[in-house]
Amino acid sequence: MEQRRIERAWFFIFLAAVTIAFLWLTLDFIEPVFWAAVLAIIFNPLQRRLEELLHQRKTQAALITTTVIVLAVFLPLILLGVAVSQEALNLYNRVQGGTVNLQGVLTEVDPILREWPRARGPVPTYPPAGMGPPEADVLLERDDRRWRN
Repeated sequence: MEQRRIERAWFFIFLAAVTIAFLWLTLDFIEPVFWAAVLAIIFNPLQRRLEELLHQRKTQAALITTTVIVLAVFLPLILLGVAVSQEALNLYNRVQGGTVNLQGVLTEVDPILREWPRARGPVPTYPPAGMGPPEADVLLERDDRRWRN
């Protein structure tokens, strides 16, 4: 009886070790497999309908479904990535060329950044849906500014 318990304990230790090793090996694949499963679930009705229309020709239905996924999901994501990278490159070139002065923009847009190093004590808070803490009004008045209504 004792021998059986020892064998069972070693089996579970070995099973845990193999499970951990498997998860470690597949860690990089978990996210892509998850998104593949999401796409498969979303586009499954299209796949079934195409199979019916193409008289159970699964290869052609799969090809059309894959093309639809590329055109409907991946192509817009690629175009969005290209647009964002072009905007980032444009901003970088403008900053390098001196057209955009980031320091000036930051001090104009957010006067709190100038006040931050001199701030003492905790950050003022205010209730939800309020107009901000009274300290904000003092800060605005010091720079001869007002809230817009």
